[in-house]
Amino acid sequence: MFNSFQERQPNTDNIISAKLKLNEFFLTYLSQTETTQYIHDLLNGLNNSTPNSTPTKLPTSPSTSPYKAHPSDEPVVFSLGEPTTPNDNIQEIDSLQNLQPDFTKSLNKEIVNNEEQKIRIEEPQHQAELLTQEKIEQNFVDETNKQTNEQDNVKVVEPKEQEKRQEQKIESVVMEQPQQPKPKVETIENEQDKIMVDTINTTNNTVNSNECTPPPQKIEQQQPTIKIPQFYFPNNKKITTSPNVNNDSFEFGLSTIKHNFELFKGQPESVDPITNNVINNNTNNCTTTTHYITSFDEFETIIKELYTFPRILNRLLFIYTLRTLRLNDICITEDKFVEFWKNHIYGKEPEELLFNILRKSEDSKYLYYEDFFLFSKTLIDFHPGLEFLSNTPEFQDRYQETIIIRIFYGTCRNKGRITVKDLKSNNFIRSLSLLDAEPDINKHLEYFSYEHFYVIYCKFWELDIDHDLFIDANDLAKYGSCSLTPLIIDRIIINAIFTKTLFGVKNKLSYQDFVWFILSEEDKTSETSIEFWFSCVDIDSDGFLSLYEMDTFYKEQKQRLDYLNLDPPVFKDLLCQILDMVKPDAIEKITLLDLKSSKMAGYLFNILFNINKFLQQESKESITCDQPMSDWNRFALQEYERALAEESLSYQEDDEDDDEEDDDDEDDRRMHIE
Repeated sequence: MFNSFQERQPNTDNIISAKLKLNEFFLTYLSQTETTQYIHDLLNGLNNSTPNSTPTKLPTSPSTSPYKAHPSDEPVVFSLGEPTTPNDNIQEIDSLQNLQPDFTKSLNKEIVNNEEQKIRIEEPQHQAELLTQEKIEQNFVDETNKQTNEQDNVKVVEPKEQEKRQEQKIESVVMEQPQQPKPKVETIENEQDKIMVDTINTTNNTVNSNECTPPPQKIEQQQPTIKIPQFYFPNNKKITTSPNVNNDSFEFGLSTIKHNFELFKGQPESVDPITNNVINNNTNNCTTTTHYITSFDEFETIIKELYTFPRILNRLLFIYTLRTLRLNDICITEDKFVEFWKNHIYGKEPEELLFNILRKSEDSKYLYYEDFFLFSKTLIDFHPGLEFLSNTPEFQDRYQETIIIRIFYGTCRNKGRITVKDLKSNNFIRSLSLLDAEPDINKHLEYFSYEHFYVIYCKFWELDIDHDLFIDANDLAKYGSCSLTPLIIDRIIINAIFTKTLFGVKNKLSYQDFVWFILSEEDKTSETSIEFWFSCVDIDSDGFLSLYEMDTFYKEQKQRLDYLNLDPPVFKDLLCQILDMVKPDAIEKITLLDLKSSKMAGYLFNILFNINKFLQQESKESITCDQPMSDWNRFALQEYERALAEESLSYQEDDEDDDEEDDDDEDDRRMHIE
């Protein structure tokens, strides 16, 4: 029992129950008649005996005592939690010779007082302490009944008298006032007494700290409220300001505008700022100064403090302001500017502003080809890298048409119309910002390079024999040293995007569609190019390339290869190679998604309709997909250098011809003189 008690965790209820069990066990042992008589006779005998007399041993019967005595001069002392040995169960009677006959009564009282002191709860405690006392009483009764049934080695002589004493002990524990703790008794009659005393002493602090101290009250701290800004705006009606505004405060914008207007030129209010005529004002002789914007630089000063727009967008916004306010002359007052800023600029993204400036009407949801002429004209007039075009109106028009088609090619692909979402998804505003950072227009390869325009226009000029800005199938067949098959040429003309809508011409290809064609032909890796050639090869427009359609295109390719005696492979052999490269989901058809994900669309299209590039692919040992420069930029660079070389060579030939003519004229002059 002692070992099992030692292994228990230091829980308050378990400690109290253990102490009460030990107390009850000790009282039960002392209440036996044989034990009481034995102790009484023993004490009387010690008082009358001599020092050499042999002490009488305790009864060894299990029914009376479970412990054995052995001759020893030191009392056996047990401590809770320490290991015991077989010799610890033997006690020496001589250690009891100094005890008084009333030892039993005093010791019992002392232990009970100590027990009462440890488990008592002070009166100032309220309902929580009373409930703890009731729980202790109930546990004590339950554990006492259980312990009585388990201990078979303890003989109960008078059960009724024992039960009566137990009830008295319970009442004394609950009702009596707390007393000061007694000093620890060093010499104890038997093992149970020592164990009980040690247990009480060792658990004194635990009882006081766990039972008598009320639990601390939990203080709930109020969490600060966090205001989450609105992040969903139905119908795209955003209330907050644009992230391009340096300060989200509306008052900041107004104060900035007011401060800048004070720095601008002003005139008295009684003077018309447009005609400079004096206005008769008999009601008020005092005049105040009115400030207004008279140039683009002043307008741009305000916009730069509020936004970080590209310079060309600031220029377009200035034109849009004059058009909206219906001003013939540049004279924008502060009130008109504030009204325009609140209604048309404040809270809008730069893509939205550009879209609103270029569209034809407020109800239009798309930007079409004609809408970008204002943008291209503004770029040519004010960009420093295009000043050389001011004296060549013909090249200005072709350059404008080229950059507009390239904008459509890079943003909307095959739709022929542009939305605000298209402008945002392709970072078109970022490309405009780069124009301010780099004045060299040829370094803007995505849309505005003049060298790229020069290459495209020279290629078209070579095919357009009559120079009417339209080419037919026969003209287009000459492109790339007659590398295209007749079937694909017909499909290119049929799938033209701008020729029919802009000019209403059939069976021909305009310069606008030729720009689209050459961008797709020379770079078959871009998504716009893949979509364009997919629509050309998809004859029935069912959304995928069937084996029949691919075989149809390859038949013409094979005939041309046979004519050159190149012994081309049959389509079945090529089909296995195509399926291994593209890896479509279905073997019998190839979808647009399959071509984009495989990155081998250009290889497939060259097999089907471009004989020169097909032969170049077959001569290469490997196919490289990832390259630092795009196929189009590489082609444009090579063609531009070749054109410069041809042009310089032609200049040299012209100079030689001029020199020969000069020599002939000199000879004729000398002969005439002679």
